[in-house]
Order: sequence, then structure tokens, then C-alpha cells
Amino acid sequence: MPDETLDDRWFARELPVLLAIGRLGTPDRQVNDDDVADAVGLSMLELGESLRWLHEGGYVASHRAGGMPFLRLTLTEKGRRQVGVWPKADDAVAAFLDALEAAADQAEDPDRKSRIRSAAAALRDVSTEAFGGALAAALAAGLGLS
Repeated sequence: MPDETLDDRWFARELPVLLAIGRLGTPDRQVNDDDVADAVGLSMLELGESLRWLHEGGYVASHRAGGMPFLRLTLTEKGRRQVGVWPKADDAVAAFLDALEAAADQAEDPDRKSRIRSAAAALRDVSTEAFGGALAAALAAGLGLS
């Protein structure tokens, strides 16, 4: 059956697990898998399958801590963006373009104002994905993270 699809798992299971990891963890604290299972009401078997899918999708990282019986979980960059604790490329691009518009509004020199507005208009015509990737790469290079 070519039109057959499977039941949704993302909104029913994986996203709640991802959100629980985001809520329970902090930049200084990793989350234990048993805490996540309790928070979302999954058995450890169900959670394990969900974590495998999230790990394969690049949303979470995990490791065993010193022979402990539980996994320590953290969100990856992709996971942090998905749950909203880091901005998505669209958000960063929009903020940058808004800042350009504000700079144009504050510019006193008409030529400078025109150049800033032209730059903002040109950048709005570039796809968000392409511009967001370029902006992220430039920021990472500027911060010495690349």
C-alpha cells in the first residue's frame, strides 16, 4: 500500500522526551534517563527506544557515568534548537535583519541609511537557510569555535 503511513511518534513520544531532557537539565547538569522516564511516563524499554531514535537523529547525546546503572543525557545543538533554548536559524536571521533595519532608522546620513536598507533588502531575498548557515559560520569563526 503506497499511501500507508505509520502512526506519529514524534509528537506522541520523541518530542515529549526531548522537552523533558531540556526541562530537567541545565548547562551544568546532565539528566538521568530514569528521571526522564518518570517525567514522561514511559517504561525504561520505551524510553530506550525513544532515546535511540533521538540519538540517531542527532538530538541527544548520552553516556554511562562511571559504572552507574543509568544514562546521563544532554541535548545536542540540534536538540537545544528544537526545544527552543537556542535560537533556530530563522530566529537569528530575523533578529539580524531587524537590527539592520533599526540601524538604518538611526542613521543620520541619507547615503548610509540607503546602503543599510539596500543590504537588508538584499539579505531578505537570500534563503533563510543559506543566510542562517553563513551567519552561524561567521559567528563561530569570530568566536574561535570553528
